[in-house]
Amino acid sequence: MNIPRRFALPAKFWIFAALLALAPAGTTFGDQVDYGIALKRAAESDQWHQVSFREAFLAAPVVLVNNQGGEVNAEAVEIRNVGGSGFEYRFTFSQPQADPAKWVGIAYLAAAAGEYEFGGLHWKAGVVTVSTSTLQIAFATPFDSVPFAMARANVGSGVDVSLSQVGSSQIEFLLGFAPPPPTATVDVAFIAVETGTGSAAGRAIEVARFAHPSDGASTAFTVACAQPVVFAATQTNVSPSRLRCEVGRADPLGFDSSLRHYDPGAAPPAVPEQVGFIAMGRGLSQGTEPDTKLEIGELTVIPGAPADWVSITFSASYRDPVVIVSPVSLDEPFPLSLSAPSSLHVRIRNLTATGCEVLVAEPGASDTEIESVYWMVMESGSFTVGGRQWEAGTVILGGDGADGATFSAVFATPPVLLAQVASSGNADPARVQPVEIAIDGLLLALAGTPEPGLQSEVVHYLAVEPGKGDMSPGTGLKFEAKTVAPTRLKWSAWSRLRFDETYAAPFFFAHVQDDSDGLPPDLRHRNLAERKVDISVNEDLVDNTPRRIGLLLFGDTKDRDGDGMPDAWEVKYVSTPIPPVI
Repeated sequence: MNIPRRFALPAKFWIFAALLALAPAGTTFGDQVDYGIALKRAAESDQWHQVSFREAFLAAPVVLVNNQGGEVNAEAVEIRNVGGSGFEYRFTFSQPQADPAKWVGIAYLAAAAGEYEFGGLHWKAGVVTVSTSTLQIAFATPFDSVPFAMARANVGSGVDVSLSQVGSSQIEFLLGFAPPPPTATVDVAFIAVETGTGSAAGRAIEVARFAHPSDGASTAFTVACAQPVVFAATQTNVSPSRLRCEVGRADPLGFDSSLRHYDPGAAPPAVPEQVGFIAMGRGLSQGTEPDTKLEIGELTVIPGAPADWVSITFSASYRDPVVIVSPVSLDEPFPLSLSAPSSLHVRIRNLTATGCEVLVAEPGASDTEIESVYWMVMESGSFTVGGRQWEAGTVILGGDGADGATFSAVFATPPVLLAQVASSGNADPARVQPVEIAIDGLLLALAGTPEPGLQSEVVHYLAVEPGKGDMSPGTGLKFEAKTVAPTRLKWSAWSRLRFDETYAAPFFFAHVQDDSDGLPPDLRHRNLAERKVDISVNEDLVDNTPRRIGLLLFGDTKDRDGDGMPDAWEVKYVSTPIPPVI
């Protein structure tokens, strides 16, 4: 069950709560724009999937999509049932996928129909019925210069649109279709945006056009864009067959892209084409303390029962949630011993904007004691909390090597890393192995059994600048982040870790920080108290190398009577503080 002990930051830390989007991973601003990335397994092709906007549009918006953020790209994405509250999509492949467990990433952009200013740039969006003989859309009023545009046929599957020419007053396009041909008219949805840079709620926006080489391009952003969602489209079609632009890697500095024919049998493009893009940040480029949105709770579980998935319901909705779970406790009496406690793995599934399910799994399922874990959810992005830099995000890791993420801003020193597998694609739980933690990014690997042969998983990470700080000034809620090399207690598999502050009923998170031979160590904790915790580093391959452990603690430290102990702890265990807490 999910016990009541939890805390969330005060309402003033949630000033974006009414502005951020609810989706698999989206961002919205008022009723004008919503965008994000949805991840699904390739095996889920041909199934319809729902995307829900956090804030309903006043009327059905214009929705456009492209591939981004996955391991494989879909050949086509179909949209239906577009309404003010969301839409449905499905993706297809022209050829069967060799690995149906690979992730497909769909980036979506929803814009209110009409003409308006957003993020300091001029936007036009709509759905227009056009003649299949003219194949052009004229703007009601021209742009001051040539904009970026993208479009799709609003008629279901079998019809696609390639832009052949974009001007300040109109766009021209080509239609592709499978028999039978469309009727004399077709509805085309379009979004056109003035080129330039801007921002909305601290999130960078960049719109540009460039000559795209036929053999691929690497494009640098003019301004760093934290955790970008990129929408790219050809603006010309000089090639004899219809082209589209596919987005590859995208990080805060830029993105890779390639030109691709709609016709799989066509020869590779031989000449450059004009390509345009919109890059919109999901994370904050200049985060400040009021941007933070975070919630922490405690969960009691009985390990080992496969059916015992436990639901967690968040107190608020998160546009792009990152969930981290602590090492599992050992609540049963355990004598000082050379042997370590059994390994327990935390699994997550069905993550949404309002909750998820958690399972504590044990190989052999021998532990029937009630244990506890702490969980934390926060928005994806780059933030400053208590004067310390934080960054939370998502990366897809496969079983065939390491991958990583580039931080939106460089840390002053290597951060403390927490990581959590946030999907459940493998029969046995997979673990996250840090390969490198640097000031500008991190490199992670997926580890588990069997190796090789692991299916890829979605991994959440949180990087925190080492040090201490206030979660919210005046509340007494503080955090502490540091890296330690624990020394084992004599004749024991346990190590004692001391805290720098005294915390009333602390919340405790930890993760191994260094590379390991074999599988990464499992962590268990016990005897969590106001100043210390005992931790066991349970390794599958035991050696004498001390493991560096990253710790993140949260707790109430308010001490009004100045005796060195938090008031909340004294109320619970000793007496009312002097003066009394009012």
